[in-house]
Amino acid sequence: MWFVCGFPDEFTRTEEPQRGFDRVLGFFNLSGCSGVEREWADGDYDYLDLPVLYEKGIELPISFGGISGGGVWQVPLWKTEQGEIRAKEPIFSGVAFYQTAIVDRRRTIRCHGRRSVYDAVYKALKGVA
Repeated sequence: MWFVCGFPDEFTRTEEPQRGFDRVLGFFNLSGCSGVEREWADGDYDYLDLPVLYEKGIELPISFGGISGGGVWQVPLWKTEQGEIRAKEPIFSGVAFYQTAIVDRRRTIRCHGRRSVYDAVYKALKGVA
C-alpha cells in the first residue's frame, strides 16, 4: 500500500485570533492511499506516478497545491499463518512535487522515489557540507 501525506492549501483555514496572535491558520493533513501506477528512472533520479480518482462520496481536494514536499510512504503487507493481513513498518519512499490536470475524474501525483531521496539528495547534501 502507498500513501501520499501532506497539507493541501485548499484545506487551510483561518481560525479565531488566540494567545495574542491576530491571525491564526489551521493546517489539515491529508493522507491518501493509492498505488504506484508508473515507476521509472532518468539519470540520478527516479519517479513515481500515483493516481487519484475522483469518485462520488469521496472528499478530495480539487487541487493538491501545497502538498509538494509531502511524503510518500509504502506500507508493506504480509499474511499471518492464520490468514490475517498485517502491516509492516512504513518505509519513507519519496516526495510529491507535481500534479496533473483532472481528466475524466482522474489526475496523477508525480513524486521523486527512494533513489532520488536516499541517493541523489544524500550526495547533494554531502557535497554541500
